[in-house]
Amino acid sequence: MNFCEGDPAITLTATLGENIQSYEWYKDGVQTGNTTSSIAVSETGSYYIIAIVNGCGDDLTAISNRIAITYGQQPVSPAFSTSPDASTSNLCSGDEIVFSLQAPNVTGEVAYEWNFGDNTPWYGPQVPKQLHTHLSL
Repeated sequence: MNFCEGDPAITLTATLGENIQSYEWYKDGVQTGNTTSSIAVSETGSYYIIAIVNGCGDDLTAISNRIAITYGQQPVSPAFSTSPDASTSNLCSGDEIVFSLQAPNVTGEVAYEWNFGDNTPWYGPQVPKQLHTHLSL
């Protein structure tokens, strides 16, 4: 399960049945100190629980499957600018505006889309600099 840094902790809960005598949660093979049926998780690791089950005079050990939790960096939102500066210029219908994207450094596949709301979308894998003539403002 993948989450972003800063996301709220998730709760893992053991549902091992009846007659549970005790619980021991582990993260990466080390006891966490949590001895309840649930644990709040906010760190990357491999989590599992060992439960002692009272079975008619004999105690049995039940070990859950491991669940891998990964917390990664929050995505960084890109910013864009226009030339001329659309926030300070008086633009008219038919004026050309250059939209430039200042995208963060990212790894993996990235695709960009410009959508100007006039049925002229632009798609592409590279950081775009898009010239657009909008017919109405």
